[in-house]
Amino acid sequence: MIVHAYGSSFPKIHHNVASLTADRKAGPGRSMTTPENGQPVRAIHAFVVASWAALVFGIVEGGLLNFSRPYPAILASYKTSANVLWVAPAVDLVLFDSIALIAFVLLRGIRRWLHVPELLTLYGLFAFFGAATDLYGPRIIHPLSAAILSLGIAFAICRKLRGHEWTLTASLCHWAPAIPALLLLIALLVGGAGSFNEHWHAMTLPGPDTP
Repeated sequence: MIVHAYGSSFPKIHHNVASLTADRKAGPGRSMTTPENGQPVRAIHAFVVASWAALVFGIVEGGLLNFSRPYPAILASYKTSANVLWVAPAVDLVLFDSIALIAFVLLRGIRRWLHVPELLTLYGLFAFFGAATDLYGPRIIHPLSAAILSLGIAFAICRKLRGHEWTLTASLCHWAPAIPALLLLIALLVGGAGSFNEHWHAMTLPGPDTP
């Protein structure tokens, strides 16, 4: 389903990449891909930013949950298997893309009152949600502390990206078809590692004649 969804978006993605690349080559004053020049953020931009944020922050979240399993002092409300390494980004992908749809609609409504570039706002939004899921997932810190830290991370990312968000978005659009492939690769690696681990432990068990 994920591969089919991204496959249907390939023409739009490559069209947007070509548009962004052409605008950068046009030089200052001729770009048509900045909100200041009247070109709004397209829906495909919101979904691509959301999808990459889901993949990156989801992998980090899965890693934190996976490595915190052996420590009973961490009072998480649940313990997960190693499959969380690919399940977390897959779940975040669905969640973040749903948020992207809502955020895109809201941004179209408040565009005239927004004093921050729309695309940069999307980056900050998904940086906040991604960092919040990573920090609060293992249940180590208080939710309010996680929210404050996530807000700081989002502001830091926005300050670093300001002025470069369209260049980064062009690259993300170009490599967007790799997202489902990366998820599949992680799932195969986790499954293969689990099978190898089980086989290894079975081989090291003592035989029936061992005293």
